[in-house]
Amino acid sequence: MLFRGDKDKKIQGEFVILCSKIYCLIKIDIVMLRLNCFFQAKKGQYERALEAAIALVAKSQKHGGCIAYDCFESATRPDVFCIIETWADQASLDTHSQTPEFKEYVGIINECGEMKIEIMEK
Repeated sequence: MLFRGDKDKKIQGEFVILCSKIYCLIKIDIVMLRLNCFFQAKKGQYERALEAAIALVAKSQKHGGCIAYDCFESATRPDVFCIIETWADQASLDTHSQTPEFKEYVGIINECGEMKIEIMEK
């Protein structure tokens, strides 16, 4: 696709720039990190863990570099939920994991059960 105009345009992660009166298409690779954090509660600990997860979500959504952060309860297992988070880059994720609220709420969640984390780059 060819674009004409004075300003650069961004279309789905690709930039179109004017290069010596010839329009060039340059693809910019954007690396984001997606984490799926699966949690299974110990007996009687689900509600406490879920409350901590919900509080963590509310705080984390405000952190720099956070693209998405949410918690989902299982429809088939009453002792399981999943936190799914997307970060702009590794530095944002590292900063997030050093915040006091992360340490507090993840500490509570870990006391209440077992967490398995999957990390994917996009």
